[in-house]
Amino acid sequence: MIDLTNTLTRRKFGLGISALAGATAVGALPAFAESGGSELNQILHRVGLAEEQAVLTQRIPMCAGFIMLNVEPSRFITNINDAKDRFEQVLTGFRSGDDELNLQAESNGEVLEALSAVEAVWPTMRSAVENIVANGFVDDADYDVLARSNSALLFMSENVEKRLVSVYGSSANELALFIAVELAARQEMLTQKMAKEVTKIALGFKPEENRKILTQTIILYENSLQALIGGVPELTLPRPPEHIRLALLEEKSRWSDLGPIVRGIANGEEAGILELYSIASQEEALLEAAQHIEHMYEEMGVAG
Repeated sequence: MIDLTNTLTRRKFGLGISALAGATAVGALPAFAESGGSELNQILHRVGLAEEQAVLTQRIPMCAGFIMLNVEPSRFITNINDAKDRFEQVLTGFRSGDDELNLQAESNGEVLEALSAVEAVWPTMRSAVENIVANGFVDDADYDVLARSNSALLFMSENVEKRLVSVYGSSANELALFIAVELAARQEMLTQKMAKEVTKIALGFKPEENRKILTQTIILYENSLQALIGGVPELTLPRPPEHIRLALLEEKSRWSDLGPIVRGIANGEEAGILELYSIASQEEALLEAAQHIEHMYEEMGVAG
């Protein structure tokens, strides 16, 4: 077993803009593992669920923002409650196991330590969501709780995923698959993070600061998408198989419709009602496209 901690830090593992900016397929590309097995598939599944937690940390405040803006509030109240329940289920599943999730209880001390950090912060966010669902609206106090806690919870959720890869990664070829799953799952989180930042701008919540943050999120999303499509030797990321490449191009096509709207808001254009409804109506499809790609990478861990 190899220690991937330094490897992940050095390669940014999809986290850093600088690691992905201008990424091309120049140079010798690594290959995905030719065969997997139930153990590898279970690890990839766990990594995907850990990154899903990160997605939900951004989805929850995104939903709250659209509710405050009175953009499809009924749908987003349902969505925020579903996101809360899913986060709770996965978090409990990591600790105790969950047959529905096909998730065994975690036993590694390093991973359990990272889970404990999530468990310490999560109740604060959960309580705010429960208030929102019970009241049918978002008040300033609950929104403030979500605004203050989501970044810390995002960091902690991603730390769980890093610990899983560091503990269970076992070969260079499997590392390539871990990176692809993590990066594909990261795209899911970025779709929600971008929409969340748009709502903060529309609400007048530090708009100039959030325009800068949104710009960086857009760059990371676009560079990560291109990295998945073309492969990046420096990240030990191969080119995708043809069926995944086509799905990535479909995600890119969806982004070509939504991207100019989001980028315009980042560049100073008004986040008006038409723009908000357009983003609200398209974020789900973009999220689902990214989820589909992650699941296809996870399936590559099954023995062929």
